[in-house]
Amino acid sequence: MSSLKQQVAELLAQEPNLITLEIADKLNTPEGNVLVALPEEFVRVFPAERAEEILQAVSNWGIFTTIIEKEGSIFEIKDRFPSGIIGRGYYNLNMKDDEGAIHGHLKLDNIAQIAFVSLPFRGKESYNIAFIAHNGQTIFKIYLGRDEKRQLFPEQVELFKSFK
Repeated sequence: MSSLKQQVAELLAQEPNLITLEIADKLNTPEGNVLVALPEEFVRVFPAERAEEILQAVSNWGIFTTIIEKEGSIFEIKDRFPSGIIGRGYYNLNMKDDEGAIHGHLKLDNIAQIAFVSLPFRGKESYNIAFIAHNGQTIFKIYLGRDEKRQLFPEQVELFKSFK
């Protein structure tokens, strides 16, 4: 049997407009596993230990679309991604000020990897930061924002590409 990396590359070569959720379904594996198995030109993977640093950085990047997919339902929040503070085992979002619509508590210990994904979405240039659990499931994704003409914010694209 070929590796997941090979299977993902083959599927993308055959059907370049597939989205990662569809690839995961076809390969019967969690989406997070697909994200980290994408060809190198589409993904950079960071260890969980960098989660707080990444979350703090993106809180300064402007408007995003945060996506949470659960059992086939997709929830989207278009707003700044708020800063957070560590407390009681969680990264507590939006605790300092009112930084927008997103509030919550992230269990950082449940994050295994963070993938910076630059795979086109339905044929359009797209960038997201995916937080992946130890079981390979995607916890949530932060998509770079778009203006009223559906164009990516160029400053976010530059920050995304230059993040090391």
